Amino acid sequence: MALHLAQATVTAFPLLPSAFIDMPYSSGLLLDGRFDASLTDDPQFRSACKSGFEAYFEDMYEDGTSDDVFVDHFYRYDEVVDFLMEWRELSMGDAFFEERFGVHTPLAWHVGFMLGWLSALALTDRELALRGLGVLVADVTRVQVVA
Repeated sequence: MALHLAQATVTAFPLLPSAFIDMPYSSGLLLDGRFDASLTDDPQFRSACKSGFEAYFEDMYEDGTSDDVFVDHFYRYDEVVDFLMEWRELSMGDAFFEERFGVHTPLAWHVGFMLGWLSALALTDRELALRGLGVLVADVTRVQVVA
């Protein structure tokens, strides 16, 4: 007896962030933001990409526990945009960032960090990560035009 495709059902399960926590960072995992070379050629951009990628997973460990408990978190679009806007404010208000953390950080570092974070998000939700990348690219373009 042949089964018609209309009769078949497939249940898809979302990819869990916990499936990737042991994946080592590789620049080959980065989304293509097509940022200006003035950003991507900066050595801080490359190190920030790695930091952002790792931070995506580190933020899912529960605070205040003696054991490292990883809790999968699935971001919504508004959360991603809020996160991007928070980092944009930090990069635009670098005096605040410098005062808070004691270091001056160039735009290249902020952009690299966010690209790394979005690239880690893409492992489980590529569509959402690409939407976030669009917001990041638009912001960076606007900042570079103003500067």
